Amino acid sequence: RRCRCWPEVIRTRRPSSACHPTKYQIMTGKEETNTGDIRTENHEEDQDDTPGFAMSLVALCVGSFTNGYLTISVFPYAGFLVMHTIPSTTEESVGTLAGFLASSFMVGRTLTAYSWGRASDRYGRKFVLTLTLVLSAVCSLGFGMATTFRSAMLWRFWQGVSNAILGSTKTVATEISKGSEKKEHRAMGTVIGMRSFSYLFAPAIAGMLAEPLTQYPEWKIHGWCRSALEVYPFILPNLVASILCLISALVVALHLPETLPFNQLRSPSKIPIDALNAVVGFVGSCLRTVQARLSFCWQPSASESERNFLLPTMASKTDQSTKETQPSIWSRRVTRQHLFVHWMYAFVSMATDEIFPLFCMSKVGGLGLTEASIGTVLSCAGIIFAAGQYVTLSMILDRFGVYKSLVIGSFIGVQAFTLIPTSLLLQSEPGQVGISMTTWLSLLIGIGKVFTSVYFISLAIALNKTVPTSQRGTMNGIAVFGGSLARGLGPVFAGWLSTVAYSDVMFPAQYGSILVYSSTCFFGILVTWRVMGLKSESE
Repeated sequence: RRCRCWPEVIRTRRPSSACHPTKYQIMTGKEETNTGDIRTENHEEDQDDTPGFAMSLVALCVGSFTNGYLTISVFPYAGFLVMHTIPSTTEESVGTLAGFLASSFMVGRTLTAYSWGRASDRYGRKFVLTLTLVLSAVCSLGFGMATTFRSAMLWRFWQGVSNAILGSTKTVATEISKGSEKKEHRAMGTVIGMRSFSYLFAPAIAGMLAEPLTQYPEWKIHGWCRSALEVYPFILPNLVASILCLISALVVALHLPETLPFNQLRSPSKIPIDALNAVVGFVGSCLRTVQARLSFCWQPSASESERNFLLPTMASKTDQSTKETQPSIWSRRVTRQHLFVHWMYAFVSMATDEIFPLFCMSKVGGLGLTEASIGTVLSCAGIIFAAGQYVTLSMILDRFGVYKSLVIGSFIGVQAFTLIPTSLLLQSEPGQVGISMTTWLSLLIGIGKVFTSVYFISLAIALNKTVPTSQRGTMNGIAVFGGSLARGLGPVFAGWLSTVAYSDVMFPAQYGSILVYSSTCFFGILVTWRVMGLKSESE
């Protein structure tokens, strides 16, 4: 029926929604497809919401840039932080500990990624994104003020625990497009592509601000500033991270709309009750497990079982929904295949990110560079990354489609890094940074990062299309969970491999870089072979 005070309701194919239109359909005049994407009635509506779409995209880009800074900024000075907190280490032996420091962030994100995804599907994308940015600001300050290696690892771990930026931004980037494939490609490419700008600025800022008293002894700093920098030499790059997080939280709170459907949204004031129910349900399941193990010596009657305290009365709706949602996502064969290749490539890409600064630090078999020099090279690579990322992505996606873009991105994105050891031929003396060497390294890293971005953006588009809207937050939580675990293992493997390669234990140190990058080449080919077997849900 039509009512004078209601806009026209679009008829849906499903009988239930046709007879009883949802609140969203009545208010907007749009229909929801079986995959959860909101399809517009005509192309004119895609142009009407351009200002709102642009502001939402800006908010997501600011959050994505902040997340990139939090992830990348530690790489130029991680090894030097280890040497500062553990004086007995050297440039050649620091690899393993630097890998553990970098991986602690990903380990923390692994433990909470699924929970953040469930929270996003329950309390809203905007609330989760704002909360995680504020928590990241606090943890960044703690990491910058760490005075021991153990406390640095602990704060870096809590940074990962409180981080849900990646999964939330990818989910919202798809949902603000409202079913428009052109807008989805633009939003996903822009949001994930902001990593290129963070790759441009983060290494330079972090490398320049780390240990300023050591790098710039000519600076005349006196008073409490000098005392603070002597105690906390790595506070400045993390202070920048904290300020970025607070600015991003403000922009998200003011300009990002809530994309979770109104009928699925739950008030954040219910979090204490839901948390209590979740704890009670977890304890109850543990007690039921203990009861089952001890059932051979005690068999209660049926009436006793009904009154048993092991079956708590406060049934957790969260646990029930988790049991219903997780198998429905994991039982999708196409989703599983996409998740596996995402995790495999995440391992390889994070390992290559950790290998490069260790190669630059090593004085035997490496370049012997300082934090500022490493940051300069990475920033020059970031210029190429920022300049070529969006153009390359658009050209490859439009010409080859999503799945061929995955193959191209996975192959070139790793193999470009295998040529990095050739930079040793362009260095006249250890520790010297020449124009030719900087240009060559920047070109290789920039090309590798461009095609790595093509891979991850194409895979994010493909992944979001394998599940309906109501499960996207949870699915992205699972993706971040496995990806964080893979990214946590990547630096550990890279640090161990670099320590073995550059320490003259099992391999001549002067040829250690060949061993390291040959290993990444092998893993890259393995991932590309696996990506070639991917198919869409329709196929």
